[in-house]
Amino acid sequence: MTADAFSWSTLPAVFAEAKGAIEATFAAQSAPEIVRSVLRGDQPREGVCLNGLEYFVHGVGYTVVLPSEGHVHFDGSAEGDFFTQDDVALFLTTAELCDSPDPSEVAGHLDALCIEGSLIKLRSGRYSLP
Repeated sequence: MTADAFSWSTLPAVFAEAKGAIEATFAAQSAPEIVRSVLRGDQPREGVCLNGLEYFVHGVGYTVVLPSEGHVHFDGSAEGDFFTQDDVALFLTTAELCDSPDPSEVAGHLDALCIEGSLIKLRSGRYSLP
């Protein structure tokens, strides 16, 4: 299957669900807050969200594992929480939606979602949810 076969219009909702799950579990609103909570020892580095999804916190962000085994990864920065086209390629691969996503194809789909207002392209070239 190619990345073209994936229903790209669902990507923002999938990523928002994962982000919402870990934020609800940590009672936090950003990746930096989640990381700080782990560093303070308030929450475990790995665990299960309130809705049953697994998560692990690392570096400056976190990954939530969906039932499809797809990994949704967010990092935090001064621009806010973000993901990259490589993070989306990882999601497509781990969810077994695509064996080897073409980077330019992924970028094209993400940019199209930005044009329609479903995603935001940050100055750094990374992506965020609206």
